[in-house]
Amino acid sequence: MVLYINNIMAEPNNSTTLIFRNFALFRLHLSKKQIMRDIMLVMHFIGLAMGLGASISNLFLGIASKKLNPDDAIKFRTHTSVLMKMGHIGLALLILSGGYLMTPYWESLHLMPFMIAKLILVVILVLLILYIGQVVKLAKSGDAAKHFNKLQPIGKLTLLITISIVICAVMTFH
Repeated sequence: MVLYINNIMAEPNNSTTLIFRNFALFRLHLSKKQIMRDIMLVMHFIGLAMGLGASISNLFLGIASKKLNPDDAIKFRTHTSVLMKMGHIGLALLILSGGYLMTPYWESLHLMPFMIAKLILVVILVLLILYIGQVVKLAKSGDAAKHFNKLQPIGKLTLLITISIVICAVMTFH
């Protein structure tokens, strides 16, 4: 590929020269730090998709379970709690990649109110998700109907917090 780019660059009248020259210069100027940042940004978006996807899925599955008889609804909710694992993996990806992506901003964090709000909301979200995990464990050990009923408003709250985190991120980097 490099030889091909070099050959094209040797032809001054070729219309693709500028495109390939700019591409070659772009590739040469990417530092390891920039490549790592891009990898972490992709990881961050994958984590967001997994976490938000799990939250929205749980919302819709909760609505669907209301249409079932109580015994079937409990079985259904118990089997769909596997989505929590996807949400936990997404949250872990978000926290790991977010920690890396935050490194250039720690010193100026006090000047970024939306980023401060985002970080506070992330802490609240983590605490709520830990609580949800405990409630699901209790539901699986007995009196599932009582415990799963606790999750409905908390699940809606976590979805609202997740969307608020995304809005704060957009406002921070807008």
